[in-house]
Amino acid sequence: MKSQVLFILVLLSSTITAFAQNKTSQTDQLVVKLKPAVEAESFLNEFIAEQKLTAVFFAGTTVPARRLSVLEFDPYFTDPAALIDLLNKKSEVDFAAFNEQATIRTTPNDPDYAEQWHMNLINAPEVWNFTTGGLTPLGDTIVIASLESCDTEHEDIQDNIWRNYLEIPNNGIDDDNNGYIDDYEGYNTIDNNDQHEVTSHGSRVCGLMGAKGNNGTGVTGVNWDTKMMVVSNNLFIDQIIDACQYVLDQRVAYNESNGAEGAFIVATNSSFGYDLRFPADNPLFDEWCEIMDEMGRAGILSVVACNNSNIDVDEVGDMPSFCSTDYMVVVTNTDRQDELQGSFSGTALHMDLSAPGTGSFSTSPNNQYGLIGGSSASTPHVTGGIGLLYSAPCQDFAVFTQNNPGDASLFMKNAILDGTTQLPQLQGKTVSGGRLNLEGSLNILQEFCGGSSGPLAITSIRPNPSTLGDPIEIRFQTPDEGIYQIRITDVLGRTLFKGDKSATTFGNNLVEIETTNLATGMYFFTVENSRDSKSEPFIVY
Repeated sequence: MKSQVLFILVLLSSTITAFAQNKTSQTDQLVVKLKPAVEAESFLNEFIAEQKLTAVFFAGTTVPARRLSVLEFDPYFTDPAALIDLLNKKSEVDFAAFNEQATIRTTPNDPDYAEQWHMNLINAPEVWNFTTGGLTPLGDTIVIASLESCDTEHEDIQDNIWRNYLEIPNNGIDDDNNGYIDDYEGYNTIDNNDQHEVTSHGSRVCGLMGAKGNNGTGVTGVNWDTKMMVVSNNLFIDQIIDACQYVLDQRVAYNESNGAEGAFIVATNSSFGYDLRFPADNPLFDEWCEIMDEMGRAGILSVVACNNSNIDVDEVGDMPSFCSTDYMVVVTNTDRQDELQGSFSGTALHMDLSAPGTGSFSTSPNNQYGLIGGSSASTPHVTGGIGLLYSAPCQDFAVFTQNNPGDASLFMKNAILDGTTQLPQLQGKTVSGGRLNLEGSLNILQEFCGGSSGPLAITSIRPNPSTLGDPIEIRFQTPDEGIYQIRITDVLGRTLFKGDKSATTFGNNLVEIETTNLATGMYFFTVENSRDSKSEPFIVY
């Protein structure tokens, strides 16, 4: 009798071990994608009863727009691999897969190092001469989205948090009829409201993207005046997809209402992922890839972090780096000396560019500041930079964006990659071969707009010297659009001419001077506004 009991215990132990191994370390949930018109709760409950599954429970719909539902199971009584197989045999089911949780992509750093060297490295100050973010030239409020929670009440973040002013907060009603209740200050996919957990990682990510600049407080983000949409989730794959769906819905609403509803979201930030995985490993990964493609066609670039290990992702895989969508930007980590610290692609197929990560200084919870590293820090430099570039004083690109949002996203991605600072150590390891350089990307936007840009300067006076009676063409560049004053003075400082000039996009400005009424001699041409003034001499003989 004792031997029989012992045999049963051994058998039970081995069975539990087998189930635990099948379970994997990720979750006790399956996500089921059903065919159109299949009612989730009734079908799945009937399936559970039909199969006599006593330890499997329907846990609700997770992303209704994508027909995803959750089944919870007890791994000690249920073999999840067998359950997946049973579900996938049903004609009503597209697929069933594990609900896996992503990992944050950061590394620890020295907390006493507190200089934002990384902003200079990506030439952010050069771009801040022209724009600090906020609006497009057509007045659209630019939004970048963080797909994780952060301290939205931080002193250096709260002014740059996106708010849905068509929604009344905390009244339990979907006031704007967008399908989401109480999404006033972004959205929490777990609690179905806008209450976000204060996390260290997400708070540092948001600070790098868009801490308020020039406010005499703390640090600055890449984008001083952006609006950050916080879409928090628990980083399980179904909730990541749900967060993407919320972002997609807001941008589609904006596009279709001509800006009356939704939000003008241009990029999302994902400083997390799945190490050593391929899209084929889980059909939910394909679902993530698919929704990023949909977001891109609506005008949203997905900026994602790669694995932090020194590995060749071509060989071992990485998610979402291996998604095939053209609307994704994959970022790896380089340090202060531009040395590669993260993954690389042996064939330069899956890593797009690097950005500074290791030792980046940012905001942290409860009005504190601290360091963040890894590709978690690299990625928000790029996301914030994309938002910043959309605010560049280039009306032609703003019009192009309104009419062709998907094409504008691809143009912006190419501007980010083609504008990089080329580094020998990244050649053949990243698609661009370089590290983020926002000034280089701005120069590509300049070319699109057909003009030159830079701090206020007089770029040419031709001919100089000039023959009396011949016209002189003077060109000047400006950092923004607006009204500038122009003057012509003689060597005694007397004003001979004074007028206004409307500066056009990216400083494509021409002033033509008639010399018929001038005497021979030296003169000075001046262009100015309330912030700056530049003068250059010219000679008439």
